[in-house]
Amino acid sequence: MNGGIFVNLFIADIEATQFKVQVADRAAFPSLVDLRQKIQGASVYASDRQVFGYGYNADTLATFGFAPTELAVAEVPGLTCHLLVDGFAEALGDAGFEIEGTEMRSRAFDLTRPISISVSGVSLLPGCEFRTTFLRNPLTGDLVFGLVVDMKFQLKLDGVPVNYHELLNKLGQKHDYGQPSQVVREIRVKTGDLTPLGGRNAEAARFRLQHITSFVSRAKEFSLPTGNKVKLYDQPTRVVLEA
Repeated sequence: MNGGIFVNLFIADIEATQFKVQVADRAAFPSLVDLRQKIQGASVYASDRQVFGYGYNADTLATFGFAPTELAVAEVPGLTCHLLVDGFAEALGDAGFEIEGTEMRSRAFDLTRPISISVSGVSLLPGCEFRTTFLRNPLTGDLVFGLVVDMKFQLKLDGVPVNYHELLNKLGQKHDYGQPSQVVREIRVKTGDLTPLGGRNAEAARFRLQHITSFVSRAKEFSLPTGNKVKLYDQPTRVVLEA
């Protein structure tokens, strides 16, 4: 990759220009939680005054008053972003990642490539946090969709996720005072924050970028729940500064 200023945004090239989804009036469903408990093999997303349904079993939503429709990819940007998160998460899951989702963003941790730690019971899983966004191309006026991917690690003690404070407390109950802090230092070296000598790692950003691009490369081609194919650019987006 040539030098320059980059952001960890990976552009998504979405096949075709239309989504085939189901649609219903939002007013008919005061609670999407109740609706989601009733449907199987389909998902729903609310936007303004409409609810959109999709998934391999989306046709069954007709029994709830949904009707089939086609949308342009850029017509409901929030829906497109939602579909991208679902599709990318499923692709990472197929690649051996454990997925944790929230309303704002999702995380994925690689179960197939754990990082070894010298103390028994302590494990470190490499992973990423991802969310979607869209930008408007100033030349064409078109919307451009992509995934923002950040490096994340999951630290576990005896199989249970912990933070550094919890790890220090629990290890301190089992070992002498020096060893827990040595374990934390070892972990920070392996996460790229510190050098092997304990100093600040000036190459931390490069370390994280290499891992981020490796995650994207393992799931750079996938399908959306609507069936549309997606290809992610395998390089981050260049930022061009005006003089």
